Amino acid sequence: MCRQVRTVTLAVLSACVLVLGLAPAAVNADTIYVCWDGSGDYETIQEGIDVAQDGDEVVVCDGTYTGNGNRDLRVDGKAITVRSANGPESCIINCATLDCGFYFHSGEGADTVVRGFTITAGHT
Repeated sequence: MCRQVRTVTLAVLSACVLVLGLAPAAVNADTIYVCWDGSGDYETIQEGIDVAQDGDEVVVCDGTYTGNGNRDLRVDGKAITVRSANGPESCIINCATLDCGFYFHSGEGADTVVRGFTITAGHT
């Protein structure tokens, strides 16, 4: 009986060590702010995506984003979240019929999240 108790205790302790070992990765995640008016960390969405690392979140301020760096956005397979600050009504990507909004071509998976944008005038 004592042997079984030790095994269970060791398994529980091992699980705790495993969970604690994963905690620093979540703590090190960054939030990167993109604001067209210069009030964020970056002014274009692509700049925010480029500096993001797996687990980071790129938050895009309200406004209409146009021009280079704000269309045909490439995530390059990163496990990041790119989202608007206040939903699709407040954050618009205008592609000016030149490009698409986002271009996924590098093996992006379920850990790559894009949420809360209205994409207009896109070109397929």
